Amino acid sequence: MTIMTGYIDTFEEAAQLAFLEAQAIGVKPEVAALFATMLEPGCPQQEAEKLVGSAIRGQYGKATKWDIEEWWQVPVTSPRYEARGVPRLIMETKAYMVACVEITPGWSRRTWYVSVVQPLGKPQTTLLPLCFLRALLDGDLDRYQIAGKDGPWLRRWQSTGLKLRQGQSCVSRTRH
Repeated sequence: MTIMTGYIDTFEEAAQLAFLEAQAIGVKPEVAALFATMLEPGCPQQEAEKLVGSAIRGQYGKATKWDIEEWWQVPVTSPRYEARGVPRLIMETKAYMVACVEITPGWSRRTWYVSVVQPLGKPQTTLLPLCFLRALLDGDLDRYQIAGKDGPWLRRWQSTGLKLRQGQSCVSRTRH
């Protein structure tokens, strides 16, 4: 957890602070915006208030009054390559809560703004097989099947809008 002085009011500024906290040097805010859709449903307001409250009380004391002006959930992604088995690109995404907070310490009448940056939960992992990425680059996605678990069944289907080969069905079920 980090507390920095200053007012932030955009997602881009929040992303820069999250990247600084995660030591992800050189990452652009557009990457965070791209991966924001992949995060689990957001941190609720009550959880954000709890995290901010404990950080503010720890830094400025229990008598400090504070109010969250705005907060964001920012994903920070770190890619890595794995060659074991099927070669794949692994994207590990960790969410950070960045909040702009107005504070008034008990020992002062003056108010100012601070930014609280704190990691949330466990990282989420996305695995992308290199054969899929290669097919995507080559425009040859008509041979790529998607498989997913559906209760006790393993379901396979073709991607929407992609061509089916002759004799193939859209969905086949196999007991898993």
